[in-house]
Amino acid sequence: MDMNLLKQVVGELSALLPGSIVERIYEGTDRALYLSLRKQRLDLVLLMSPDRSLPRMHLVSNRPPSAGKMSAFAQYLKSRISASRIERISLLGVDRLVEIMFSGMDADYCLVFELFGSRANMLLLDSSSKIISVYYSSGISGSSKRILAPGFLYEPPEKTTGAEPDPDKTETSRTIRCFALAPAGQGTDISANRRAEQHYNRLLDEQKFSAMRRRVIAHAKRLIAKAERKIRAISSDLEQSHKAEEYRRMGEMLLAHIKDVAPGAERFEFIDESGRNIVAPLDPSLSPASNAGLYFKKYKKAKAGRDVIIARLDIARQEEEGLRSLLREIEKARDANALERIVDRSVLTRAVCPDSGKEQTRQEKKDRLPGVKRINFKGWEMLVGKSAAGNDHICTKIAMPDDIWLHAEGMPGSHVLIKNIKRVDVPEEVILKAASIAAYYSKGRNSTKVPVTYTKAVHVKKPKGARPGSVTLTERRTIMVQPESGADAMSIDK
Repeated sequence: MDMNLLKQVVGELSALLPGSIVERIYEGTDRALYLSLRKQRLDLVLLMSPDRSLPRMHLVSNRPPSAGKMSAFAQYLKSRISASRIERISLLGVDRLVEIMFSGMDADYCLVFELFGSRANMLLLDSSSKIISVYYSSGISGSSKRILAPGFLYEPPEKTTGAEPDPDKTETSRTIRCFALAPAGQGTDISANRRAEQHYNRLLDEQKFSAMRRRVIAHAKRLIAKAERKIRAISSDLEQSHKAEEYRRMGEMLLAHIKDVAPGAERFEFIDESGRNIVAPLDPSLSPASNAGLYFKKYKKAKAGRDVIIARLDIARQEEEGLRSLLREIEKARDANALERIVDRSVLTRAVCPDSGKEQTRQEKKDRLPGVKRINFKGWEMLVGKSAAGNDHICTKIAMPDDIWLHAEGMPGSHVLIKNIKRVDVPEEVILKAASIAAYYSKGRNSTKVPVTYTKAVHVKKPKGARPGSVTLTERRTIMVQPESGADAMSIDK
């Protein structure tokens, strides 16, 4: 903590805190130590954080929530100075070392707070300056001759001149300018403490943003690497699917030379258009015509598989490009709000939660629970809600502004979403196909024609407190379509 700042904060506290009673001691979720104080009709909360990345001390405006569990030091402090009275608070010498004197019913105690960056520490001493509890215990090491452990007399550290960088140095000049704007407060004026609180809240927000940004970027890069591996695997499958043409050639050559193939032959040799000698294995139990039919059957199967693979490859490439676009947006984000808006509408939502192991696995399973049917049509991915929860999941968790949302007009049915990762104009035939699917998965599926509403997902909102699947639209268009199940497109349930 910056010395100039600490002087102003302690100057205000020394005028304000003496005579106050310690009503409660606890640790917050930030692991800082909080003293809830009462002086006449004035309620105060003093923050003391021995966090070595950002040690600090000042009053706070609001009472933070308790972490529940307390460190051993906090528990010991609570057992000794609860209900005691603060007699004095001051700086020891000219260093960043604060002492608070407590007077209890049974004994007097001194709390020493060393705010030395990476050497920050907090100790509780008895009236003879013997250490009875310490936050960070340490023995003799290196050039230090101090032993900070219960049972030893407390010795203040030797004054160092510029040997250790201050954790606030990245903000030093700004801090000094900020706190030099107004003099230290008088009486109950806690302006310096208020400014200290704002300053450190700003620093903590910046730290949280930086940590979250690093975590989200790392997660996005992992997803991109996964997408690249998927593209390589599908591309390899595509290369293997080229055997379809070989099967077709074998079938055609068999039919063209059917008179030259002896019954019961186990193979047939021919020269293809490129001059290569091709050997076609035959089933001796089948006629030459049946063998040719078998090759045509293999050709159709391989060709159909190749079409599916090509569609999968197109989707995988769209996903990779979408992730790269998302990564560029994340890298441009300059504050937590902007980053959260990007994360909330993307596949990276769970990256901001630092859960791990089984808890993260359970959360991921929970996120996938709502039933959603996925259909691919000419390289466009369509999502169909299979239940009210599935409809809600599509609208609130999956949909992005440029996606196209569809629903049968005026009747119960599934929500359908056309994913538009590249943010381009969706072809009319794709919208018609999705509309026919929305009509099929509605109460009007047996009708000849069904009206279907569609709009961009940005115009679809779920009212607060509305039941699952209920939405309101700010813009819409309607088309009449014939219900179709989408069975002719690639369909995968998930």
